[in-house]
Amino acid sequence: MRTMSASLQAMYASRTHRRARCLWVVLEDGTAMGFTDHDQDLVIDMADISDVPLTFRADLGVLPSDVSTAVGLEADNFEVTGPIGEAVSRVQLIGRRFNRAQARLFEVDWAQEFPDINPILAGQITDVQMMGG
Repeated sequence: MRTMSASLQAMYASRTHRRARCLWVVLEDGTAMGFTDHDQDLVIDMADISDVPLTFRADLGVLPSDVSTAVGLEADNFEVTGPIGEAVSRVQLIGRRFNRAQARLFEVDWAQEFPDINPILAGQITDVQMMGG
């Protein structure tokens, strides 16, 4: 069973939706990157992983797909697509730099000064592919 914060429940119950999905990725070499599907960068205090607020960049064009959750031993999963710019290069993808990176996908109410973090998935990146040319 998945739970969500009272503030997220209230937002879903209202007519105004102010949610944004955020993806935090930490590569095996310790490099960390934050992405969001919001139209502006978001700075979020994630005290459980950092002493300073983290920036989730909106200018990269990240579009997370629907999240697929499983029951039993099957894996939960989701896809992230988009022209993610200078954050990910062809050389990095071919070199498999993102494989085995740790990832967290969550939602926030971007209008809150200190938004609640509502986890969706957390785990390891198992496959990264370049689509098209």
